[in-house]
Amino acid sequence: MTRRISRATAKAKGRRYFFTGEPCSQGHIAPRYVRDGRCVECNRTRCRAHHWTYRDHRNSLRRAGHSRNRDYENTLRRMLHSRRRDWENFKRRRHYDANQEHEKAMARIYHRMNRATILAKQKARRAEKKEAIEHAVGVARYHTSPSKRTRKQNELLEARTQAERAEVLGITGFTDSRAKKRDAKQQALYVALHTNPSKRNFAQQDLVAEAEWKAMIAATRARIRDIRHLRR
Repeated sequence: MTRRISRATAKAKGRRYFFTGEPCSQGHIAPRYVRDGRCVECNRTRCRAHHWTYRDHRNSLRRAGHSRNRDYENTLRRMLHSRRRDWENFKRRRHYDANQEHEKAMARIYHRMNRATILAKQKARRAEKKEAIEHAVGVARYHTSPSKRTRKQNELLEARTQAERAEVLGITGFTDSRAKKRDAKQQALYVALHTNPSKRNFAQQDLVAEAEWKAMIAATRARIRDIRHLRR
């Protein structure tokens, strides 16, 4: 403020500051407050000095209050975060429902333009998940007592056992889009192998027995061929 205005005129006009152009007791040529006539620069210097003088004391009081009310503050923060998350999800769903065709078109364009990156990330995630499952199975099988295994560990071991058994019998999974074109008997056998033995029906039991019998015959024939090869 460089325009001169008296205190009475500034008060009559409802302003916060007035300026006379005369220095204050500290030599500042600056505006002054209408309410008490103090210099703005003096007040700023005094506030800055007060801040640095009592900063440590103020921080210690803040830390003490946080430690006393930590549980309450964390609960309040989680509640506010949950409410904000629900509201953001609601807005996102409402926007998607209102612009469903546009969002699908944009998603198709994005996937078409970033196909290589998306496939690489999916492959990395699958590899990471497979590695984590392998580690969990190894821990459950070799480092955990059977009596102390959790339900998740028992499920992992059961799934791994069934998968290894299916691999020995030469059966593969039918998880891709070409599953319908494969042999129905092989698919039924795969389902039977991944069913709890105590819950298999008679047809599944017959399929498993037949597959085991064929596997045993194939192993015997391979053994005979090896013996004949060694005798030559």
